Amino acid sequence: MPTLLMSLALMLVPATVPAPPLATPPTASPQDPDCLDEKSSDGPCAEQMTFRNDAYERMTVKVHVGGTGPYRFLVDTGADRSAVSSGLADSLKLVRKASATLHSATGISDVALVRVPRMDLEGRSVEGVDAPVLQATDMGADGILGVDSLRSQRIVIDFRNEEICLTPSLKSEPKLRKDEIVITGRLKKGHLIFTRAEVDGEEVTVVIDTGAQVSIGNFALRDLLARHRKLGAPVPIEIKSVTGQMLSGNLHITRQIDLDGASVQNVAIMFADSETFRTINRERAPTLLLGMNALRGFDEVAIDLDRKKLRLRFPSPELRPALAGPGG
Repeated sequence: MPTLLMSLALMLVPATVPAPPLATPPTASPQDPDCLDEKSSDGPCAEQMTFRNDAYERMTVKVHVGGTGPYRFLVDTGADRSAVSSGLADSLKLVRKASATLHSATGISDVALVRVPRMDLEGRSVEGVDAPVLQATDMGADGILGVDSLRSQRIVIDFRNEEICLTPSLKSEPKLRKDEIVITGRLKKGHLIFTRAEVDGEEVTVVIDTGAQVSIGNFALRDLLARHRKLGAPVPIEIKSVTGQMLSGNLHITRQIDLDGASVQNVAIMFADSETFRTINRERAPTLLLGMNALRGFDEVAIDLDRKKLRLRFPSPELRPALAGPGG
């Protein structure tokens, strides 16, 4: 039975606690007439989609499945496999495959698989995907775009203009603007991981997660911050995983997260005993899943999974790092 990793698609339950604040929003820079910097250095975006924010502040884009649609799919760089809802699988009469073991934030469960013959993302096609079947109410969407659909792509999230641009992975990094930085990480089980990072001055490993509304830290990070008296008053919180199970924890506001030269302030972090940390063997070492509430502190985030690069655009001079060299 295959093992699937979809640990990072997490949804805040709004009835439990008010939504955590985004990172401190700095003063926006003037509107750039271009969609992205790559338009001037690499030509226009190959595929550009306007994304909509659902009620949980996550990203969904339009996807056609088997020539029908469009349907709303969540963009999740933390999931190794794309998924479809049970309603979509039934309506399209997708062929059932063997079951699989799915690792979610809340535990391990068996799920059914279906063969998706083709998915079209505004001109780009992905064929022959064996996708787990989940509930639309649990995913918050009709499906999930995981690493299997995004692996060879560069995902550029333009938060200022609410757009996603998909292009093939770059052979070399284009010239940096003065308000950008490029950080190199590594891939582990499909997750983009960075080890040169700090939370309030304490060293931490950061995992980039576009599928989670709120950033999540493990207990090792919580205990480290508590020992140095860097945690404020906790606020109880619950989130729902893609399997519909609930994960409980406490929310804290951190002063600053530093990611190899990039800084974002006043980020809400939920500390919880998530199965995700066991899945990626980071249960004992201080680790943070950097969710959408932190990523939205930047004007633009570019994720190149193939090259293991993260490119960040800063929205104000106050948050811009001192750049030296090409940065990538």
